[in-house]
Amino acid sequence: MKDSTTTQKMNVDQSKTTLICLPFAGGSKFAFHRLEAYLSAFCQVKTIELPGRGTRFAEPLLLSADLIVADAWKQIRPWITDAPYAFLGHSMGSWLTFLMAHEIRKAGLQPPSHLFLSGREAPSIPASEPHDYLLSAAAFKAKLKSYGGFDAQILENEEAYAFFEPIIRADFQVLETWKYQPQMPLDIPATVLSGTNEDITEAELRAWSLEFNGEIRFKKFEGDHFFLFEHAEAFSNIIKQRLFEGTLN
Repeated sequence: MKDSTTTQKMNVDQSKTTLICLPFAGGSKFAFHRLEAYLSAFCQVKTIELPGRGTRFAEPLLLSADLIVADAWKQIRPWITDAPYAFLGHSMGSWLTFLMAHEIRKAGLQPPSHLFLSGREAPSIPASEPHDYLLSAAAFKAKLKSYGGFDAQILENEEAYAFFEPIIRADFQVLETWKYQPQMPLDIPATVLSGTNEDITEAELRAWSLEFNGEIRFKKFEGDHFFLFEHAEAFSNIIKQRLFEGTLN
């Protein structure tokens, strides 16, 4: 494990780098649209689409970790070539990013040049009890409001919320019923990003260090769970710096 502040030069070809993005609970392939204007200036952005939302809204929702990981892996596998690539995951996407990195290692494929893990505690931290996905309708909506960042028009519009609520609840179920199994640490550099007002402790963030032999750094932004959209340009600049310059301001 390393938590170094030494500047490291990254040998990544900017013109050919792919950034694979994995969305938060309830998010579709368009979840990162507020960031793409900045990210696409220095890399190729690809985002997965899970069943039951976005362009796959007619497909059944997945309620188990094994199924959701298998679906994500099918989409990501063709993007893994000899060209450089990295992962960005937010919230549930950080969990998926972590699991995809282990799938890549099992398959003996070229590893990503970097993992960006945003808005989530380390996978070794147990899920809350009782589980949030079992909350009543009113309590579940209140929980979503507490995160900030969710479209207020959706939360307050009964028809729109009725469409999105089962999607988000299903993702919570996957996350909260998944059982952590310790694995050999990853030899990949990582950056853990978080908001100052998130319901995540410093110890829960630092526990990510247990999952890596590669260099791991930590960066905080002012804001709630969706801080990355409040600071889209600065957030994107961190990714650019870490990929191509090896620095973190």
